[in-house]
Amino acid sequence: MAQSKDKAMLAKCLRIVVWAFLVSAVPIAGLPSATLAQAQQDTWRAALGQGWELYKAGKYAEAITFAKRAEKLSKKVLGPNHKDYATVLKLLALIYGGQGRYAEAEQLYKRVLAITKKTLGPEHPRVAVGLNNLATLYDDQGRYAEAEPLHKRALTIREKAGPGSYKALPDC
Repeated sequence: MAQSKDKAMLAKCLRIVVWAFLVSAVPIAGLPSATLAQAQQDTWRAALGQGWELYKAGKYAEAITFAKRAEKLSKKVLGPNHKDYATVLKLLALIYGGQGRYAEAEQLYKRVLAITKKTLGPEHPRVAVGLNNLATLYDDQGRYAEAEPLHKRALTIREKAGPGSYKALPDC
């Protein structure tokens, strides 16, 4: 029992050390790759979670710091075409939209949609969420003619998917 607690504590300590080095971008030689991979995963997810909390609290300037950290790390860990990387880009887009940085938000929403369509397919409920996000950004700018077809396409996808198919989706 004590030995398993020691292993758990060692793993936690290694993650903290790795996190510190990842943040400072100093390479760690000789660390087992499985431990490093887990630490990198934990680090970008923690930054993403903190970014979401700050975004929801309306603290955009602080949220963007964590969102950018999550973007950098998740891109490195997952690659630029992973569905979870798209989730990080969505957070950045939401923050930029909240700050009135519409051009930057639009570019990110379009990238999120491209990744989501490629990884999950064009009829997936997450695509409907992405279409609505982009359409809402257009609505916020008074670009109703551009928003309407996106809202309609999102509705079509949701109707095909059936009730409840998108309610349980994680943030995307």
